[in-house]
Amino acid sequence: MPEQTPDPLPAHRWPVVTAALVAATAIVLVVVVLLRGGLPTIHPTVPASATSTTGSPTTRSAAAPASATNANLDPAHALVGLWRGSYVCRQGETAVEISITDFDAKGAIKATFHFFNMPGQTNAAEGEFALSGQYDPALGKLTMTAGEWIKQPENYVTAGFVAYWRPPATTMAGTVDNNACRQINLTKTGS
Repeated sequence: MPEQTPDPLPAHRWPVVTAALVAATAIVLVVVVLLRGGLPTIHPTVPASATSTTGSPTTRSAAAPASATNANLDPAHALVGLWRGSYVCRQGETAVEISITDFDAKGAIKATFHFFNMPGQTNAAEGEFALSGQYDPALGKLTMTAGEWIKQPENYVTAGFVAYWRPPATTMAGTVDNNACRQINLTKTGS
């Protein structure tokens, strides 16, 4: 009679081994997501019905979901365009449109910062100023510096901001560079 060798992994051990493999796979997936910039964050945006204080409706185009194509992973392609959202300063929550018009190969950015009332609010004046800045892809950091006024309301000062973004994300969040201000949240709504 041939000698019987013991089963290297008895059947009653399979559930334990399966659970360990599932846990190890989950840990690897979490590490990969974190290394790629984390999960996307959803931020509030200005509703399509928002109007500026001049009474003209603001535009809002339906942004198609970003797919993982090479064009969407290219920072210049993904960053240039209209970003809408809000920021909070002393006057309260204020609507904002950041129009990024130029992004060169060295990461230099040109844009405008247009602010106005949120729908149903009267706490903010309307104004606009130029922005220039830099994008650091290693940190996913957008550093914007305020420039000259295009339309200056009384008793307002310009301010830059720092936000964090990685392509192909269509949202970014950060802080306004002024002691009287806090966060800024933006969603790309047009190219």
